[in-house]
Amino acid sequence: MTQKISDFFINLGMSIVCSKASQKVLNKVFGINPQHFTMGFVKEADGRWYADIRHWPRLFHANLEMIAGADDLLEALDNGQGYVRMEVDMNPVDKRDFFKMVKVSQTNLGATYKVLYCECYNKKAWLCNVGKFVMGKHPDAIFARKIQ
Repeated sequence: MTQKISDFFINLGMSIVCSKASQKVLNKVFGINPQHFTMGFVKEADGRWYADIRHWPRLFHANLEMIAGADDLLEALDNGQGYVRMEVDMNPVDKRDFFKMVKVSQTNLGATYKVLYCECYNKKAWLCNVGKFVMGKHPDAIFARKIQ
């Protein structure tokens, strides 16, 4: 019962956070340009990967967990450091060194992407609505690369 109530409030919170108006305001607070940004991902002590978004409410920390292939992608990029920093661009001028993620399906909870041109990972990765919050939508294509 407690888990269902907790899930309800987390989902309600994400619905509010992902609304268009709040997305614009929160992007200013979080300092993210949805067309081009860098983002970190941290592997916590439990072995799970989480998006590293400053000022994210602790109550919604579980929403930052990378699952369903996104965690496997990060594991492939990690090199044992426990932290991956990525540059994300919706349409880079020079696509060299970027891999591409092409949306193959979308639901109310997130979108599934096929990862292309990545030497260490060539499967699907699911991005939840935190990705929608950061980018303003689940775009048809995302270009990303690991940076130091």
